[in-house]
Amino acid sequence: MAPFEALYGRPCRSPVCWLESEDRLTLGPDVIQENNEKIAVVRERLVSPRKGVTRFGVKGKLAPRYIGPFQITQRVGVVAYRLDLPLELSHVHNVFHVSMLRKCQPNPETIVQWYDVPIQYDTTYEEVPIQILDRKMKSLRQREIPLVKVLWQHHGVEEATWELETTMQERYPYLFIS
Repeated sequence: MAPFEALYGRPCRSPVCWLESEDRLTLGPDVIQENNEKIAVVRERLVSPRKGVTRFGVKGKLAPRYIGPFQITQRVGVVAYRLDLPLELSHVHNVFHVSMLRKCQPNPETIVQWYDVPIQYDTTYEEVPIQILDRKMKSLRQREIPLVKVLWQHHGVEEATWELETTMQERYPYLFIS
């Protein structure tokens, strides 16, 4: 099975076939069961890119570029480093390629300190809005769209985003109760 098919559960839209017609085997129920178990193991071990999944933050506008700073404990190979991660990130592999790391700024005022974020086992967490800061109407040619400025948990006021009011009312009705 191709990695694409194992990850997404369907074959890739490609005319390329991995097996020749004479190489194909007649499969029995025991072989199919064994393959299904192997596929389940592959899917468990892969972190699949699913819609709405966040990695150390949220997808899109509020996604932080980096988290940290963390202490480098060991150089592993030529281009990899082992980091001293906190216990909350113990399920994350602690060896990173040098391209994923950034030099820590020596000025302590510019360093964003790590704070405890409830990260799930698959390194995701749900971003929660705290309050609505402002409202405005976006004027297009034929219509107007109501927008709200939302303050998100674990983010400052400068990172507040404009969201559709209807979407926010559907997902978070408690924000609109006065």
